[in-house]
Amino acid sequence: MIYPMVSLSELCAVLGPHLVPVSGHSLRGRQLTGVHVSELEDPTPYLDGGELLLTTGMPLGGSPATTARYVDRLRAKGLHALGIGLGPWLAEVPDYLSQACDEAGIHLLAVPDGVPFQNVSRAFWSLSARSGQAELLGSLGTQTSLAQAAMRPDGAAAVVRGLAQALGGWAVFLPSGTEPARYWPES
Repeated sequence: MIYPMVSLSELCAVLGPHLVPVSGHSLRGRQLTGVHVSELEDPTPYLDGGELLLTTGMPLGGSPATTARYVDRLRAKGLHALGIGLGPWLAEVPDYLSQACDEAGIHLLAVPDGVPFQNVSRAFWSLSARSGQAELLGSLGTQTSLAQAAMRPDGAAAVVRGLAQALGGWAVFLPSGTEPARYWPES
């Protein structure tokens, strides 16, 4: 199944001070596949990769070694970002967590005390829905253009040209009869 993608930087921009990058690194254009909450020591069986995982820090075990193993498991699964909810378990993000995430290439974010994780999930799914609607409208526009092209006197050539332009590549129509092949671009 294909999911509309939401970038990590887009999610942080929408949430403002409620989801803040911990280190001074830029968020790059990382696309998220989902937002999940887990306090399991090993949440990887429930992840697909590409997610933002939210936790209060309980599974970190309070030690650099336990944290490094936790982050390494997340890295191996392909997690894009880890969000630490500050509050009862952690008043601030430990330096050893920040270092482990930097080494693993996982973006580390802080969710301030009192901000429900549900706010992050809702923002993600709202952005995802908007992205899906935009994709649908774009697809419908392409479909309409191709249908209109098919009605033209040079329909086959117009459809091939419209299809190639929509895909950003080339297209060809190879008829089974004596009709000539149509290419776009013609070169």
